[in-house]
Amino acid sequence: MSSLNNKVAIITGSTSGIGECIARMLSHCGSRVVLNSVHSVDKGNQLASELKHSIYIQGNIGIEEDCQRIVNQTIKHFGQIDILVNIAGQSARVLGDVLDISNDLFSKTLDVNVVGTWCLIREAMPYLKKSGDGNIINITSCAGMDPASASSAIPYSVAKAAINHLTKFLAKHCGPEIRANAIAPGLIMTPRTENFDEAVDKFKTRTPLKRTGMPEDIAELAIAIIKSNYINGEIILADGGFSTS
Repeated sequence: MSSLNNKVAIITGSTSGIGECIARMLSHCGSRVVLNSVHSVDKGNQLASELKHSIYIQGNIGIEEDCQRIVNQTIKHFGQIDILVNIAGQSARVLGDVLDISNDLFSKTLDVNVVGTWCLIREAMPYLKKSGDGNIINITSCAGMDPASASSAIPYSVAKAAINHLTKFLAKHCGPEIRANAIAPGLIMTPRTENFDEAVDKFKTRTPLKRTGMPEDIAELAIAIIKSNYINGEIILADGGFSTS
């Protein structure tokens, strides 16, 4: 079992929801945490002051220079990178006909979610390899695995499916120094999803557990994956059994 004590973890999109919860749990387990967001600078700095041995770095993973800066500042401050949790991305819901999905919307969604995620992984990879116990966890979505859960978010779902596939390739090519896995959550109640009334009703009705998920459900799974050092190349669906309905 891998120890989390004194590990350095970058968590993108970590000033609220799943990312914040993962950051708090990793810090509680003794890890040094790098928080990140595009806009929530005040919240990021506040969290960094609350969590022991943590820093906040503003940056947009969709911009290559920002990915380089996030990694460089982490190395300058902590000297190592052991864990990379990729959460940051762009959602795109189209409430009209599928023909209303523009090329521009599709391209932007893929660029941030897929290319941005890859860019940060590429920049961090030499340090993750140097760690010898490197961990990449990509937070994707059940929508990238099950079209029934995709609703109106087709570009987002396709992007998450691509990251699932990327995770498999990373697991194949980055060992033995790095493990790569993904978590595909169902509907998790966060500030971003609190107004998704139709989706909430669907998950509460069709999910065997009769509830939506909470950020803690995903954070606990992320911690378990990092600790269990023979899990590699897995896309773990955490949707309360929605896919069985």
